[in-house]
Amino acid sequence: MICSSRSDNRSAKSRARTISGAVFLHLSLTSGHTPGPFNISAITTVSDAIHPKLAAQLVGTPPGHYGCILLDFADPKLCQLIYHKHAMEK
Repeated sequence: MICSSRSDNRSAKSRARTISGAVFLHLSLTSGHTPGPFNISAITTVSDAIHPKLAAQLVGTPPGHYGCILLDFADPKLCQLIYHKHAMEK
């Protein structure tokens, strides 16, 4: 979910799955580490590899609550896809 305000964040927490009285908030981190020049992380190399796979997975899944998806270098199309998957939840 893309949380743009405190109320959005509270809404995500309220929809977090409850099992036996415990509350779970699902976080999906779509980042990684690939050493670049001078051993500085080449984050865009990882995000360029992961984002198309994430987009393909989201296209093939029904709308619902998939937790908080944390992205590096998110592009507008991927953000819209994530938002619409969450916003269309029944």
